Amino acid sequence: MNCDGTRFSIIDINGVLSFYDMESKDGETRQGLTGSKQDVGEHLQNERKEVWSVIWSADNPKLCALMEKNRLFILNDY
Repeated sequence: MNCDGTRFSIIDINGVLSFYDMESKDGETRQGLTGSKQDVGEHLQNERKEVWSVIWSADNPKLCALMEKNRLFILNDY
């Protein structure tokens, strides 16, 4: 989870990294159409494969680093 609790990520057993946005409402699109107000959060479409580690920045909620295969990626506003 990032430092302000608005986004989190999870790596499943197959090594697929998924991102979730906890600020958006369920059914809400980027254009601002609203859906149900009871469910909060959205599974973002951006996924990375063969990830084995991810860490969020302690002071910037939009910044995270991940290890994919043998490469280090720094993601800003992902």
